[in-house]
Amino acid sequence: MTPSTPDARQRILGAFSAALLEQPYERLSVSGLLRRAGVGRTTFYAQFRDKEELLEISVRGMGQHMARAACAEARPWGFLWPFLHHVDSHRRIYSGFVGRESAPVLERHMQRLFARLLADDLLRRGRPLPDALREAALVGALWAMLVAWIERRIQLEHEALALQAAGMLDALASR
Repeated sequence: MTPSTPDARQRILGAFSAALLEQPYERLSVSGLLRRAGVGRTTFYAQFRDKEELLEISVRGMGQHMARAACAEARPWGFLWPFLHHVDSHRRIYSGFVGRESAPVLERHMQRLFARLLADDLLRRGRPLPDALREAALVGALWAMLVAWIERRIQLEHEALALQAAGMLDALASR
């Protein structure tokens, strides 16, 4: 029996997440994901363009979760705490990107996510949105902190890093 479209989609997304725990993104193959998910090539391509779309959808889903969590946070830049907790608890996946040839793929999607989360936070607090250059500086600074934390294995709990990142964002956003 062929799995239903929503079921197949979820199985493929689940296989993608599980595979990222075992190997870096650039070593994942669509064929391997198909075997893991138990679906055929036609089913995969009916749901997704390629494996990068799987990553994009995964990041978008995480972003929706972070946006909901940020709304529950009373503090400025409230998305930082749940986001950095997520990264910390999924460090193995993030380490499979940082410092590898696939890092730009994740960076592109994460920077889009950061831009949305930053804008949502500023709007929620009634603050003006930054111009394009300031937004790029804010997003780039967040990405650089994340990469340094993972790549250099900085021994800092996610709560402490969130406090530092919030301070940095405050300084950059207020200039």
